[in-house]
Amino acid sequence: MTLAPKAAPPAEALLAVSARALGGTVWAHGLTRAEAAELTTTWSRCAPQQVGTAEAPHTAEAVERGSGDWAVFHERFVYKATATAIASGRGHYMMFHAAAVSEQASGRSVALVASSGTGKTTATRVLGQHFGYLTDETVAVDPERVVSTFEKPLSLLPATGRRPKRQAGPDELGLLTASERPRLTRMAVLDRRPGLDAARVERLSLLAALEELAPQSSALASLDHGVDRLCGLLRDCGGAVRLIYSEAEQLIPVVRDLLAADPEPATDHWERLPTTVSGADLPSGADQYRRVPVDDAVAVDQADTSAVVLLDGEELTLLHGFGPLLWEECARWRSFEELLALVTTVAGGHPQARILLREQLAALQRRGLLEATS
Repeated sequence: MTLAPKAAPPAEALLAVSARALGGTVWAHGLTRAEAAELTTTWSRCAPQQVGTAEAPHTAEAVERGSGDWAVFHERFVYKATATAIASGRGHYMMFHAAAVSEQASGRSVALVASSGTGKTTATRVLGQHFGYLTDETVAVDPERVVSTFEKPLSLLPATGRRPKRQAGPDELGLLTASERPRLTRMAVLDRRPGLDAARVERLSLLAALEELAPQSSALASLDHGVDRLCGLLRDCGGAVRLIYSEAEQLIPVVRDLLAADPEPATDHWERLPTTVSGADLPSGADQYRRVPVDDAVAVDQADTSAVVLLDGEELTLLHGFGPLLWEECARWRSFEELLALVTTVAGGHPQARILLREQLAALQRRGLLEATS
């Protein structure tokens, strides 16, 4: 006997569920009652609400259930929630691709920065049973270092090692609740390596921290003076540290120590630089150079080195050697001969000075930091 296909429930019987994603809201449309109940439970810490699908707003932040596999749909919903969270914080928060946990009594919090697939969720699952769970994906920090929680489900890879991932709510996993007003006091970069008996902590210089954190930040260029603000955040958090470990359980005592007290401010010095360029017309002569406007620039001075750090869109560039001198002097059009004279004055004569300067200028052009007349 051939069974007739199961009839789809009438549209008026379908439900929609919303979840808070930082300052935004994401919707799931077209859910059965059982699916709506599961989503509400899994997203219990993101203020879920159920309404009839007909009553729910149909916006760009909505995901239609459709008829496919539930796990695939739920994974799409997580992606949409994360994108909505990042969009809602753009231009307002300093945001990182990171997990975060807090000491429940004091609200002291640590951000655990790492790229996808490097153990961040596993670390969160373990640490969240000892510290307040704030997020496993997107850390949003305001100018007062208050962390806006995004207590989404954790995405767990099944035993097969293949997607889609299973979404497990923080209540199901026994993760502790966040403190009422979590405040970021430490910045850490996760670095998982095999074969270690215990975790160890390495302090990062300001330049090293910027190189680690900028690629894992979201919409840094949308902030006014984003790199300068990141430097200030690092100073107030006592700089950044690298947590080198093999197993997530090894992080528990390390994180407890990091959150035991407010850190001393870091001492690396930086200075915000002007990013404007001269509005003078294009010069008539050839072999002239001028820098291209960037979103932010700072000069960093450390005990062992100095550099100029530039942010152009999402790309962070560190200039060493004569790069900072050339970039700063090219705020207006400069001829090759002028630049050669400047470099010679600073560094003295060199038999290959012309060749070396040509190479340096060409490198800055390839990076899109200088423009030149032909």
